[in-house]
Amino acid sequence: MRLLDWIVAGLSGNPGIFWPALRTKPFSHKATLYLDEAIHRAPRIKASETRQSMSDLANDALKAALREYLKDISDRKKRRNEKTVGYEEFLSQLEADGTI
Repeated sequence: MRLLDWIVAGLSGNPGIFWPALRTKPFSHKATLYLDEAIHRAPRIKASETRQSMSDLANDALKAALREYLKDISDRKKRRNEKTVGYEEFLSQLEADGTI
């Protein structure tokens, strides 16, 4: 296959099939994010200093956030049967404890 054929095939379909080096990890998907300039700067600097791609940094951050959500869901299920305390009752407890 000629170089031009490879280019056309890659541009018209999935470039990862024709140019495996373009895909950083198997089964990865491309996403476009619009970030505030200051927010974008932090991972760009970290990626440069740690020699990681911004995609790897974003994947790591999203995985950590999802793990945290799972933990929150688990904690919520464990505490489901606990008694809820209203604002006035909570203030009374703080007063009784000498906190306020």
